[in-house]
Amino acid sequence: MIKKLCPHDRYARSMMTHPNVSQEFFREYLPVPIQEALDFSSIKLESESFIDEKLKLQLADLLFSATFNGKPGFLYILFEHASKSTPLLPFRMHKYKVSIMDKHLIKNKTNELPLIYPIILYTGKRPYTHSMDLFELFSPEEKELAKEIFVKPYHLIDLAKTPDEELEKFFWFGTMARTLKHIHDSDIVPFFEKIFEDLKELEKLEENRYIDSTVFYIKPPAKVLKFV
Repeated sequence: MIKKLCPHDRYARSMMTHPNVSQEFFREYLPVPIQEALDFSSIKLESESFIDEKLKLQLADLLFSATFNGKPGFLYILFEHASKSTPLLPFRMHKYKVSIMDKHLIKNKTNELPLIYPIILYTGKRPYTHSMDLFELFSPEEKELAKEIFVKPYHLIDLAKTPDEELEKFFWFGTMARTLKHIHDSDIVPFFEKIFEDLKELEKLEENRYIDSTVFYIKPPAKVLKFV
């Protein structure tokens, strides 16, 4: 639980725990698609806080569990009573959301991420002036690329599904990749004998560190090492 709250956050947090206050707040400020997916009768106040220890004097938060389309999720309210707006607030919110998801996965022993809708209730003396767009924190030159990275599926290179013929097209990376792929072979000798030609080419280039690392990683049987 939050400790040493300032009077502003103590009051706001106390009032938002009143069911009528929180229900009215959510019905007013949640976007229509979120409201349509949300079962308002399922909203329940949780006890967790996700605020950084060093920020607890100027921030408070409340977490409500809720059901979205029959699935568990959360409504997260961050109260910020700072003397001025802070540009990194969107990034902090991103971290809080990840923390909530992580705790949910561990607690429920599931691999399905919960939907989280975050809201910031800013109670500072001056109007908030910074953007709430996480991507505005990137440089103008990298903003669109950052969006591309965030919204697209992660790039996975599955060596188990990559044919050796494809990997053999690359010398430097290809040798390493084929070694990583075939380390799982029940009999590593045929692969080591095949890759021996690459190791000889590396020896000509005086790439002893590359050779030593590869041979040590494979740990081929003595009958193979006698050919090296």
